[in-house]
Amino acid sequence: MQSPVEMGQEKRCAAVSSSTTGNSVGVVSKKTPPQGDDAPLYRHVLNAQNRLIEQQATLIDRLTGLAPPKNVDRFPYLVLVSIFFVFVLVTFVTFAVLRHVLAPARPPLSATLPVPQVNTRLNGHPVYSKSDWGGAAAGGALPVLRGATLLVIISHSDTDSCFDFDQCVPLLQRIQFRSLKRGHSDIEYNFLVSDRGDIYEGRGWRHENAIRAGSISVCFLGDFNKIKPSGNATDAVKSLIDEGLRSGFVSKTYKLVGENQTSPRRFYSPGINVVNEIVNTCTDVALKKPTDITDILRQKSFKIWSLAFLMVLVVVALSLVFYLPLSLSPNPSSPIIPSSGHSDDLGDGIQIIQRHEWSARDPLNVTKISEPPKIVRIMHTAGFKCNSYQKCATQVLALQGWQVSSQGMPDVAYNYLIGGDGNVYVGRGADVQNEWMPNAIDIVYIGNYLSPYDQLTDKMEKAGRRLIARLRAEGKITQDYVVIAQNQTVNTQSPGENIFKEIIKWPHYDPSIYF
Repeated sequence: MQSPVEMGQEKRCAAVSSSTTGNSVGVVSKKTPPQGDDAPLYRHVLNAQNRLIEQQATLIDRLTGLAPPKNVDRFPYLVLVSIFFVFVLVTFVTFAVLRHVLAPARPPLSATLPVPQVNTRLNGHPVYSKSDWGGAAAGGALPVLRGATLLVIISHSDTDSCFDFDQCVPLLQRIQFRSLKRGHSDIEYNFLVSDRGDIYEGRGWRHENAIRAGSISVCFLGDFNKIKPSGNATDAVKSLIDEGLRSGFVSKTYKLVGENQTSPRRFYSPGINVVNEIVNTCTDVALKKPTDITDILRQKSFKIWSLAFLMVLVVVALSLVFYLPLSLSPNPSSPIIPSSGHSDDLGDGIQIIQRHEWSARDPLNVTKISEPPKIVRIMHTAGFKCNSYQKCATQVLALQGWQVSSQGMPDVAYNYLIGGDGNVYVGRGADVQNEWMPNAIDIVYIGNYLSPYDQLTDKMEKAGRRLIARLRAEGKITQDYVVIAQNQTVNTQSPGENIFKEIIKWPHYDPSIYF
């Protein structure tokens, strides 16, 4: 792989060579390499590019994800995710069915609303008995409240609010049914108060409520984390407490507290707007943090956030189904190349992997080679080495994607690439000009072969020599071809010492400088 600096140097060198020699474009002159005292200086110039090459060593690997493989088979992933969602759905349905089956029977509701019978008024607030609003009889014996209570507990129903009798009756019946589902024998509260200030009997004065033994509970109908209690409602509660004091059900030394102060499971009741109304100097009414997860689950806000979180999980899961295979599977659509028997077998398990076998993109344009080149140039990519067909195919595909989309090239830059698996990957092929030296065949080794990094294996070295022999036999290069290194054509460390020391032993190696 060349840096933009090297690309520019190479193009300028080719232009200078053409203008100084009088040859046509693409014909390069030959010079003898420096000898004697000039040799160390020449070596120093070649080594000067080392830092630049090392900085580029991992560029291709970082860009591996830029060009996803084609035709990924998503079916197995869809099946797995579908099974997961079916499992979740079945679990939810089973839970809902069991909850419905095991729930207590809903008390029968009359077809018509009860006729309001106002038998009692407290300071002008009507008081309706349990039978007046059509409440069902208790499902069991209720504990009796003994003596005057020292504790009056204020709650809220955490439901919609209601105003008049016709609105409140259905709501009261739903609250009673909710209490039965929670395992109580009757509606949980002693009294309930509407927004208009009407008072509805629950368990009444003589029985303990379901919140705390030995206390009287009064419930505001509504959700008072959202709304404020009306003046009529708060006045009705005060009148009710005064009636308890007068009749002896409430001690003169009573304390008025919020439901959240009596049970950590009820931290959200009676709502902050009610708390602000019942503060007194005898007790701390600050809302307490929950200690029971079931109370968190009953909060509306928690349910909303949970639903939003589940929707995010669904989106993430679907994204993984479609995009995770693209990033993890190097090239599932391409066949696994066998070690022998391939149509382009070069012997000893060396294959020529055609473009469609590594899922190459079509080139944007091509420029054909007019006559067989004489020069075979060897280089390296300076990236990570690959050791399997799948990984090498991915790196070749990533190289093509980067060079086309980021470097403005019409195709992968090289004629051929050789991977650490010992296979030859067709780039532009022998009939199309490469990117930088149109009168040559560029063969690049995938990896960084600067000392002390990657080493050529015997199979990789054979792949290079046998590819050249095949090209010569097919007339794709001249019979008197020469093999040179990239650093003989431009100031660069490519192909690296570990390749250079091998190719100088190859037939037709030419040590001349082709600047």
